[in-house]
Amino acid sequence: MKINNAFVCLIFGIVALSSCRKEYKEIGEVPSKVEGISASWVLQDCAVIDKASIVEETLNITPYFSKGAKMPNIRFQMEGTTGVYQADTTGVLYSFFGGTSGTWQFDNADFPTKLILTPTGSSSSITMPLASTIRPTDTYLKIDQSVLCNDKVVSVYRLTFIRN
Repeated sequence: MKINNAFVCLIFGIVALSSCRKEYKEIGEVPSKVEGISASWVLQDCAVIDKASIVEETLNITPYFSKGAKMPNIRFQMEGTTGVYQADTTGVLYSFFGGTSGTWQFDNADFPTKLILTPTGSSSSITMPLASTIRPTDTYLKIDQSVLCNDKVVSVYRLTFIRN
């Protein structure tokens, strides 16, 4: 009798546990990264990360940019199949974008890791790794710009933009 009770309890426990399966909801389609970056962005934070020292140190240089009347900003948009950008860096001594306008593209439109800017009138491009992914619902755009010395990264500008 004890064996039958134990067996019945075991079967009841298995049935009870199997009925508690977690249901997964459909999350929908993957958001477009191109739509995610297509907006106006204003610089909110800029930090320099020292990659040459033994211990990486970060220096916030946002106050350097906020001395002007307005913060540097950039607008990404699509014109047909071409991505174009316009940057306003009036009064800023250093432009991260190589110019005030040009074209842009991702290294992979579905799963981008880099933003590639080609300034108008330039044959060379600027490659900026994305510090985080970008979706239409995201408020922040984080990109990095490396500073090289003898083909070695010595520092990185971490630019954080806010959707305007």
